[in-house]
Amino acid sequence: MQIRVEHGLRQALARLIEGRGQHSAHVGRPTRITPASVAREAGCSRNTIYTTHRLILDAIKAANSRPTPATDLALEIGKLEQTIRELRAVVRQMKQDKQRLASENLGLLQRVLAIDPTAARSHP
Repeated sequence: MQIRVEHGLRQALARLIEGRGQHSAHVGRPTRITPASVAREAGCSRNTIYTTHRLILDAIKAANSRPTPATDLALEIGKLEQTIRELRAVVRQMKQDKQRLASENLGLLQRVLAIDPTAARSHP
């Protein structure tokens, strides 16, 4: 029985490392590899890992020390979120610049009209 459980845990760990978990909490999502996520993927209690399958804990630690599709994806998501923040700041600045230019243009138009009231009629 223990050999079958350990085999299931190792298969679950391998799926998570490859980024192809089958549990509904892992499908299509980057999953952090933890004893809880491996147990969930294997369909057993994480207590099983801590009490009778301690070698799996070592394998989990080793898996976390190297890049996986999930960690690669998490890094890429982080970079993209940073890019989004930077672009939103640029958009905010552009909106402020647009407002400033509109105010400046209005001021210039008022100065022109003060000098030549007929200028508004000559340029639609």
